[in-house]
Amino acid sequence: MEELVNVRFSDMNWEQAVLPTGLGGLGLRRTEEVALPSFIASLHRCQQLLHTILPASFADKILNELKQAEEEWLVKAGGKMAPADDTRDRQKSWDAPIAEHQRDRLLLEANQFDRARILGAATPESGAWLRALPSSSLGTHLDNETVRIAVALRVGADVCSGVHACRCGSPADVKGHHALTCQFSAGRLPRHTALNDIVRRALSTAGIPAQLEPYGVDRGDGKRPDGMTIYPFSHGRCLVWDATCVNTFADSRLGGAALKSGAAAKKAEDEKRRKYAQLTQRFRFEPVAFETDGACGPTTKAFLQELGAKMAAVSGDQREMEWLWQRLSIAIVRGNAASVLLECATDPSQQHLSAERPNRVSAEQQLATAAGSRRSGCSGGSRLVASQQRWSPPSPKKLEEESRALQLHGGKAHTARELQLTPAADPDKHGNDPLYTGLPNYGNSCYQNATMYVVSHRSLPGNPSEDGGGTGSQSDGRPLGLTGLRNTGNTCFLNTVVQCLSNTRALHDYILRDGRSSDASMPAAATKGSLMNTFCALIRDMWTSSDETERVLTTAPLKSMIQRLAPRFMGSQQQDAQEFLRYLLEGLHEDVNRVTSRPKPITTDIDDSMSASQKSMEAWKRFLRLENSKFVDLFVGQLKATLRCTVCGHESVTFDPFWDLSLPIPSRSGQVRLQACFDLFTKEEVLDGDEKPTCSKCQKRQKCTRSLSIQKFPRILVVHLKRFSPQERFGGKLNTTVDFSMNGLDLSPYSAGQTPCRYSLYGVANHSGTLLSGHYTAYCRHPYTAEWYEYNDSRVHVMDQRNVNSGKAYVLFFELAGSKHRSGSTHV
Repeated sequence: MEELVNVRFSDMNWEQAVLPTGLGGLGLRRTEEVALPSFIASLHRCQQLLHTILPASFADKILNELKQAEEEWLVKAGGKMAPADDTRDRQKSWDAPIAEHQRDRLLLEANQFDRARILGAATPESGAWLRALPSSSLGTHLDNETVRIAVALRVGADVCSGVHACRCGSPADVKGHHALTCQFSAGRLPRHTALNDIVRRALSTAGIPAQLEPYGVDRGDGKRPDGMTIYPFSHGRCLVWDATCVNTFADSRLGGAALKSGAAAKKAEDEKRRKYAQLTQRFRFEPVAFETDGACGPTTKAFLQELGAKMAAVSGDQREMEWLWQRLSIAIVRGNAASVLLECATDPSQQHLSAERPNRVSAEQQLATAAGSRRSGCSGGSRLVASQQRWSPPSPKKLEEESRALQLHGGKAHTARELQLTPAADPDKHGNDPLYTGLPNYGNSCYQNATMYVVSHRSLPGNPSEDGGGTGSQSDGRPLGLTGLRNTGNTCFLNTVVQCLSNTRALHDYILRDGRSSDASMPAAATKGSLMNTFCALIRDMWTSSDETERVLTTAPLKSMIQRLAPRFMGSQQQDAQEFLRYLLEGLHEDVNRVTSRPKPITTDIDDSMSASQKSMEAWKRFLRLENSKFVDLFVGQLKATLRCTVCGHESVTFDPFWDLSLPIPSRSGQVRLQACFDLFTKEEVLDGDEKPTCSKCQKRQKCTRSLSIQKFPRILVVHLKRFSPQERFGGKLNTTVDFSMNGLDLSPYSAGQTPCRYSLYGVANHSGTLLSGHYTAYCRHPYTAEWYEYNDSRVHVMDQRNVNSGKAYVLFFELAGSKHRSGSTHV
């Protein structure tokens, strides 16, 4: 077990680990412990059969052994009463009293810290993560490091090599408890955000839409609750909730937690009710209070049970309540792991465990029974930089010298060992870790694999470099641009689009480096340049260096500006990301349109005697007379539509600009290639019956065929997958997985002139859920490091490139190969 989870267990840790999960253990029952209860239960079950088939003397001998076994059981059970007659044939009836006696003995011998931990671990909600089915697609798979820390915190094992100085200046204990409370804790904000998001999604599943951080609802001092339902929740009143997760082992909470499980959460509930007392007259207020050990307060438990019952009533699945507890437990475990990873030095006694097992990943995946933070974790001593060296603790003098070597986080010192970085050449060496600061490495391979990587040193965006660009990295090596966006009420569609545009290298350079002084704002534009100014301010802020480990900004100003352009985006209703992208790009284009004085449009038809290429150039010139901006240079292409009369064979062609391509999906389920969507999009279509067009040669309506091809490929190609077709409006959406190429997408077959054309994927807007209830997230390739990240509102995590392709892909962003450092449009 120690090798499996990479945790060194003491005798007391083992005593708790072998307890059932319902009593605070890990459910790792020893064979000798379950042998006696199973033997007694089996004999009681077969007693009647033994008397029937065996001689009396032999049966009596077996019954004597049963009596001796029950006497032995009384000793192990601490004198507890034997089970009732009708339950004596059940192993659990004999096993539970022994386990309870072991738990009681642990509590009797425990100090205040251990007593609070054991009581908290024994609550059903605390061990919910252990009951979850590990699945990456469901978000219920824990990485190795999270499992290690969760196990260590649950059984009270050491996660640090010794007491050391935290960056806040306080001593950090070997159990990792200080990391759960520290003001610099990396897991506090993500944990809080995750809890609120889970509650909001649960309400949505129950058919009660809700929004986070509702405007117009505060407690009188401007501070708002975490969420509110849009429709009444019960008794004609809307629900308002505020979540918190307090440290069980904090000095102010420990005394109560050592007396009763959930006492710290109960105290937090009472504090929340006092703070939001003014809201109880208009709303139903419910505090959602958890402890870091996973226990929750009594009113929180009652509220979540009520919510789970509503979810089960809507979905018809009684497991909804258990799944809700699992998701909440997983969020707490993840937050705890993130906090500990940035604060603690590793235990040198565990180094040999990692060095002896290169294939430990598969073993940990068998144990990991809850959601993962997409961190790769440890996979053996081959990745341990210092695995060939014998660890020895640094001298105080050496630590003092290293403390002066690097100053981060508001002047708080870190030792060079705590901030040792690993190279970025091999992604396996740094894992999929979203935390890019202060990961220590005193000899544990888990921490080595979770340490941050350093991109090759160049200048920051805006400063000159060899390729005219920059690394997009901060002074401490962390990439810039990894900024979360706060969800202000169903604004995930907006956040997703902004993240994809923020990672568009050409647009990023235009805003941050090239400037736009030559692009005059159009006085006649709907927003008179304000939309572009607001958008640029947001992008610059997202790419500004900051000491914050997890930075979150608001998009409220941008939403306010886009609402002036398109009132349909007012309020907090769910919106379509592709539609918003189109409105945003066109609005930004108008603000920087180089055509400041619009000429009269040309209404005459293009001369039919021209060749197709000449017609294309003329149509494009006419378009640029009215619409000409950097956004047109980047995002606008040209489609060629060919209409052929089946009677006379005459062909007529027209050319139209496009901002994106909406591709149909040829299959309702399973998996298709993106090229199949392009094939269907460009497939020749027969126009007959009421759809017959008028042939310019025959001068009457004739049966014709129409086909599409791409005349001009844009530098940035936006592909919209039509998952919500009219026929699917009442039947859900198409969840077909569209297999798209990450690099080298060849679209030459769809070019009007068969011109070679290849694209590379750099962004994906994903939609999960249904037409009426869904959520958007973004997968984006960092424009400087080429690492892929998942942007989920305020949360930003590094991810495995292999997970980018999924059935949730809705809008794809491609960059034309070879155009990375070129400006202007790309003519094909």
